[in-house]
Amino acid sequence: MLRILHGWRFTLPEILLGFSLLLGACAAPLRLTEQPTPNSTPTQDTAAAETRTSPTKTESQGSTVLSVWLPPSFDPNSGSLAAGMLQARLDEFVEQHPQVRVEVRVKAEEGTGGLLDSLLTAQTAAPLALPDLVLLPHNQLAAAAANQVVVPIAELTEVLDSDDWYPFAQEMARVDGTSFGIPFAADALVLAYRPTAVVQVPSTWADTLDSGQELGFAAADPQALFTLAQLQALEPKAAQDGGLSYSEETLTTVFEFFSAAQEKGVLPFWLNQYQTNEQSWQAFSEGRIPMVAAWTSRTFDSRNVDVSAAPLPTQDGKPFALVKGWLWAVATQDQTRLTLIAELAEFLTTPEFISQWTAAGSLLPPRHSSLGAWSPGDMQILASQIMELAVALPDKATLDLWGPPLAEAVVAMLKQELTPDLATQQVLAAVKQ
Repeated sequence: MLRILHGWRFTLPEILLGFSLLLGACAAPLRLTEQPTPNSTPTQDTAAAETRTSPTKTESQGSTVLSVWLPPSFDPNSGSLAAGMLQARLDEFVEQHPQVRVEVRVKAEEGTGGLLDSLLTAQTAAPLALPDLVLLPHNQLAAAAANQVVVPIAELTEVLDSDDWYPFAQEMARVDGTSFGIPFAADALVLAYRPTAVVQVPSTWADTLDSGQELGFAAADPQALFTLAQLQALEPKAAQDGGLSYSEETLTTVFEFFSAAQEKGVLPFWLNQYQTNEQSWQAFSEGRIPMVAAWTSRTFDSRNVDVSAAPLPTQDGKPFALVKGWLWAVATQDQTRLTLIAELAEFLTTPEFISQWTAAGSLLPPRHSSLGAWSPGDMQILASQIMELAVALPDKATLDLWGPPLAEAVVAMLKQELTPDLATQQVLAAVKQ
């Protein structure tokens, strides 16, 4: 059963049937294209996209061509249900605006030739190649705003003035108090487990230690996301305007839990071989660990029928989640197109569409009403528990500052090479350099 829709509840076959009819009715299907920006190296995803054809501006004379950049996981031509829904939504906008054509380009989410890199390169080398609308990871927004490759969204639309947005969504849309994007979807770090292996799901650190069951996470993750989640749960106000400032007491408290968990075998030393969530998830999927820190996009996937999810254990048991998200940002330098681009961004972020799309894509909606429109079930219950208190990941520069020293300290403690106090001092010394 697909857990959506606004006001109604349908089965997956019914939605697929309706979706196929919608596609068949589209008069102007959109096609994808990808041209590498100057000095960029196409990824496998973008190289595949280059084989697709798209109307050029010459072919679309007399029409307004809007350029939209997306990361590979949001590719409307990927073949998934969520991809088809996004494609249909874009087609619907074109049908409502016969003078408009939309070109979608798929770019890597990070790195050389990725979204942010391509924006910065185009700004310098080919400003006319900048997209009109780009779906950015929220922790790249600060860099994009600082380099003036995106424009303040509050000057174009009042959609963010609504109190329908979760606090974390409003937080990740702002840079220095100014909103530069409209939130579209989110992903939260939670506890994935197999009910057949975990009878009593731990909600507190004490429960976790008492269980004696191994809890997997990417201990060597250079962004130290699991550790950051525990720190943020203790000191949520440590993150302000993308920056972090944890107290010595908070760091020591978290490290003391890690040390105790290592001694009890709950956090075994061999976790230090995992640098990514994909690696720790693989260990979980192979049955080597009964619980693992994982993104909701993994745990909500309909293929994981034997997997359940709960909030990560915290010191006091209060549900909490660290969240990453994606936002629609306007990057065009053509002032005459801003009103139309803002209209497209609003059209892609209505509560009804976000509700349907996030449920189909195994992601979390950034709006209260969108989550309320999901059909009741485990997904909605978990999301409701964590969304109000969720905190957005800090920006990339902050993660690059705090992540490596936190990861080094955790790995050293799992190897029993550092005490919690020494680990704290090592981290503080590293971030103050």
